[in-house]
Amino acid sequence: MDAKPDTEQQNAKPRPGRLLIIGTGLFALLSMVIWSRNTFLETGRVSAVIGGAAAPLFWALAVALLFSISKRLRNTRSQTKVAMWTILVFVVAGMLRMSYCWNQAVVREINATCPKMLDEVTRMDGATAGPGKLVTIRETVLAMDGATTDMVAWRTTIAPRIRASSAQAPGIRKLLAAGTTVIYQYNGRDGVIIDKIKLTRTDLQPQ
Repeated sequence: MDAKPDTEQQNAKPRPGRLLIIGTGLFALLSMVIWSRNTFLETGRVSAVIGGAAAPLFWALAVALLFSISKRLRNTRSQTKVAMWTILVFVVAGMLRMSYCWNQAVVREINATCPKMLDEVTRMDGATAGPGKLVTIRETVLAMDGATTDMVAWRTTIAPRIRASSAQAPGIRKLLAAGTTVIYQYNGRDGVIIDKIKLTRTDLQPQ
């Protein structure tokens, strides 16, 4: 009489425990928040937020179904574990990508107002983000030709003033504090590069 229940118990497929379900749900929520934020910062489009939030869930489901090809993993507990680890990968990747997406948002804001005159002789032409934690801001000095610039005078008088003033700008200070390297590329009116001034966190001075 007891043989049938024992057989049913042996054939029963493992199910995810409450802790596994809660943990997977929390990681899924965290991944959705991170990737929706990153997507908005990178694109600036609210419509893209839904796609960014759904991406971790879509790939978690896809990977879980792929692993289900194995009979040993063809149960809800194993599928939930696979989904949870996939989501964790997205959480880590999203956190590592945060600074890049923030840099993209800063660059997009700069480019929205470029080209613009900063003073009588300096024009900001635009900015680019990357590779990695790098932002490059391009400016043109309309009173100089890059090919004939006196580099000794530039590096002893002009470049130090640019470095000091740029490091005090609130937006640049935020980038530097977050570990982003900012390069100011100065071109002459002839299109020839005069200099590239590199700013890092070490250039931050207390205000």
